[in-house]
This record gives sequence, structure tokens and C-alpha cells, in this order.
Amino acid sequence: MHERIEPPTYLLLAVVLAAGLHFLAPAVRVVPRPWNLLGLLPLTIGLAANFWASTLFRRAGTTIKPDERPARLITGGPYRCTPHPMYVGMMLVLLGVVVLLGSLMPFVALVPFGWVMRGFMKMEERQMGEAFGEAYRDYAGRTRRRP
Repeated sequence: MHERIEPPTYLLLAVVLAAGLHFLAPAVRVVPRPWNLLGLLPLTIGLAANFWASTLFRRAGTTIKPDERPARLITGGPYRCTPHPMYVGMMLVLLGVVVLLGSLMPFVALVPFGWVMRGFMKMEERQMGEAFGEAYRDYAGRTRRRP
């Protein structure tokens, strides 16, 4: 059976990449101290968005895994704004880490991570359309589809 790498694993790899780039190739500091502490804001918002969204999934009794068929269409909470609050949250976590590090090279980690998350978003949009049909298309029409 083929095991798929889950998005949180990609986030961890991106954080390791950012930290590695920061320590192995310290370039120009672009976010000086103490301004780098502003990275705590997106990091905290990202963690909160992921916690909120996963709580909604748990309460609804549907899967959080992107490669499993969902049982319910979640449209409340952060899903009122985007069908992808977890991916947006993970991107904010990574951005927060990068700003906390403060040097230029960790910003490189944002690009491949965003590209991989975009692939997950496209896959999920396709799955949601197949699973919920017109209800999902109506919902998607009311929300911003890309972060």
C-alpha cells in the first residue's frame, strides 16, 4: 500500500529547510532583532487556524486527511473565508518561523512549500467537487479558492 506524505510532514520539512538555510548559509539579516519577534504573530494565527479547523473536522466526524473521502462538507468557522484554512495556517506558521529566523535564505523555503500545498489544494477541490457536487460548487463560489 502506498503511503502518502501528509501536509504537516511537509511543513516540518520546510521548517527544517528554513532553519538549515539560516544556519548553513547565513546571508543578510532582513528582519533585525527585535522586529523578528513579529514572526510570532503569523505563527500563532497559523497554529490557531489549524487547531480551529481540525476541531471542526473532529466534531463533524469527518476525516482530516486530504487523501481520504470526506463525510461532511464543512463551511463554518474559518471555512467561511477559504476552503483551505489549514493550508493557509501552515503557510502562516512557516512564514512566522522564517521571520523569527530573520535572515534572507530561509525565505526560500516558502516557495516549494507553497507549491506543494497548492497541489494538495487542487486535489482536495477535485475530491470535494466529486463528493458533494453542487453543494461544494455553491460553497466554492462564495469563498476565496486560493490563498
